[in-house]
Amino acid sequence: MRLLIAILAILSCGPLIGAQDCSCVKLNADEITRQGYSATYVSIEKKPFKILRGTAILGVTKEPLENVFVEVFIADSKNSALKRVAGCRTSADGKFCFTDLAKGKYILRLSKDGGFAITEIIVKVSPKNGRDKEITGYVMLGT
Repeated sequence: MRLLIAILAILSCGPLIGAQDCSCVKLNADEITRQGYSATYVSIEKKPFKILRGTAILGVTKEPLENVFVEVFIADSKNSALKRVAGCRTSADGKFCFTDLAKGKYILRLSKDGGFAITEIIVKVSPKNGRDKEITGYVMLGT
């Protein structure tokens, strides 16, 4: 009986453990990219990811950043207007994750008020064949 109770306790904590790894708060529809300072930094990830998850960190100190808007847009070169499909605001741990994205190419945008530059990372998602790796989103102070 004790073994059964222990197993049930572990199983009931499973979703909580996963949720703690992704503690960002979903953005409302009216919350938009924060005003960037100076240039937008762009990088390209060549290999696809199973899901988009990672940490927003300050580029200089490598510390996690709170209140970073992390947005996911469909990367469609035929349409100049980007369509946001997901977004969240990081908590103190800087973590973000988007688990229900379909296979495709996306722009992961990180923005923060207060003199920070906007960072965009062009990524591919392939839930079946992608790599299970976190993304580090470097947020830089504007110059």
